[in-house]
Amino acid sequence: KYEQQNFELRRLESEAEVARATAQSASDRERLNMALLGLAGLGLLSLAVLFVMQRRANRKLADALAEQRRSEVALEASERMLRSISDQTPALIAYLDRDQKYRFVNDYYRSVFGVDPQSLVGHTVREMRSPELHAKIRPHVEKVLAGEPTEFETSGHDGKRERFFRVNYVPDRDASGAVVGFYSL
Repeated sequence: KYEQQNFELRRLESEAEVARATAQSASDRERLNMALLGLAGLGLLSLAVLFVMQRRANRKLADALAEQRRSEVALEASERMLRSISDQTPALIAYLDRDQKYRFVNDYYRSVFGVDPQSLVGHTVREMRSPELHAKIRPHVEKVLAGEPTEFETSGHDGKRERFFRVNYVPDRDASGAVVGFYSL
């Protein structure tokens, strides 16, 4: 009888051990499932935050692009207006860069010299004017590129008659004060 009781006790202890192990395993699975759910929730929350941040960034970018486009339209309108004003002014107006290349020429050049003003743009004074005229104006160009405004009188023949000009060169400076070109008026 003692052996049977001992066997029964071991069987009960073994069942208790299996029950404890099963309970522990279920508890461990439940904790693991809760941890996985927590990680999934945290992942979803992170994605939601990223989504909101991306939408805000996209909205800011769209606003910035719209503002840039409005600025471009306003700049184009301003440029058209200035071009129109300068083309209607009965005076020779040009802008030349530091390399003495024409960057802007108003339409009055057509009336005085019989040339398309745009044909001068991108070319130097030396390329577009006679050697004699270039020699006359060179000291004044050097003076304005040194930063000093200059005024002088010159003459030239336009193919029909001799013309006399009073010319003003005004230096154009960048933000640091360096001369980057000049206006010819």
